[in-house]
Amino acid sequence: SSTAADSTHVGVVVTPGQGVSLQRRPEQGGTSISVAVAGIVAPQWVKLVRRGHMFTGYYGSDGIAWTKIGNSVRVPVSRSAEAGLAVTSHNDGVLTTAAINSVTLTPGSFPRLLFIRGGPGTGGFLEGGGDEQLADLGDFSTAGGNHGWGEFAEVLMGAGYSLDAMIEGPVVNNTPVDLTAIELSDYAAVIFGSNNADYTGPQIDALETYVRGGGGALFISDANFGSHWSDAPDSDQLFLDRFGLVINQDQGVYTLTRAGGDFTAPTHPVLTGVGAFDGEGVSPLVLGVLPTPTGATITKLAAAKNSTRNNDVSGGQGSSRQVTASDASLVAVELDYGRVIGHFDRNTFFNLNGAGTSIQRFENNQFAINLMGWLSGGIDPLT
Repeated sequence: SSTAADSTHVGVVVTPGQGVSLQRRPEQGGTSISVAVAGIVAPQWVKLVRRGHMFTGYYGSDGIAWTKIGNSVRVPVSRSAEAGLAVTSHNDGVLTTAAINSVTLTPGSFPRLLFIRGGPGTGGFLEGGGDEQLADLGDFSTAGGNHGWGEFAEVLMGAGYSLDAMIEGPVVNNTPVDLTAIELSDYAAVIFGSNNADYTGPQIDALETYVRGGGGALFISDANFGSHWSDAPDSDQLFLDRFGLVINQDQGVYTLTRAGGDFTAPTHPVLTGVGAFDGEGVSPLVLGVLPTPTGATITKLAAAKNSTRNNDVSGGQGSSRQVTASDASLVAVELDYGRVIGHFDRNTFFNLNGAGTSIQRFENNQFAINLMGWLSGGIDPLT
């Protein structure tokens, strides 16, 4: 980020005899970490690619064909971070000489977000079905009671993100998006929106590895994101088991406010500039039921209210109960170098005049930017 000796940093290094490596210090004053590839010696071409706070290192012999060094890594550095070349002898008091040529600095790309959406015919069971219920990023309808996320997409793109969407299989097979076939490290965060497919162990492993390595994941459930009561929460729970959280079924309508004391971690960056957010037909999360994963810190950001519905009946409507201190409308998890958010409702981000609420109500648009910013490593994706 700066020329200070203890600054966060990231770089690709080539040596005369110790291989090439992707080196980083993810926290100011912290320890530098290195991922090395042995057997590669100078001269070599090296390349460092930045997408927001995600960095990927490459090396090659000709500047055309590139080999990736390990996984992409998250290093929170500012928009105005210093960039340049470094040379060292690795021997204090002894100078060294290096010849460097063909140096190029190109504008960085926007941090990318991946949205996972339910397949055709798999959603909206409470209202007679219909793909409009699956909160598509290309749906800009402002009709009363709409379920579109087009304005949500516009808010995020205006904040400096680029968006990709992948769709699960149709109702006839309801196949999951194959997370093992995607270079997840190309994305700053993965948003599990209207997903309702059953994911396999290797696919769940791939997401956990991505998160632990520095990626972000957001989970939002809703009954109408599926074809029965437990469809959408079951799909999310397969992943949330790895992050120490339980998701409930859809029940309840309420608003969480700072003034009312509903924010249990009011200074958390996700809640910066947010006085209230709301939902309609909400699916809170539960803490303390599952063990906290190794390397994880789980923080309850906002309480749940009134009653909730357990996801305890396969294919059917779960049992209803009053919420407790273990229930939450908003939860943050830090896991090794990555981050996870559980949010209680899709409606918070609907277009204007959306069902129950919309992204234009309260400070929901700022809330949306904060969520992605925190998952990506900072409130502003490049700050």
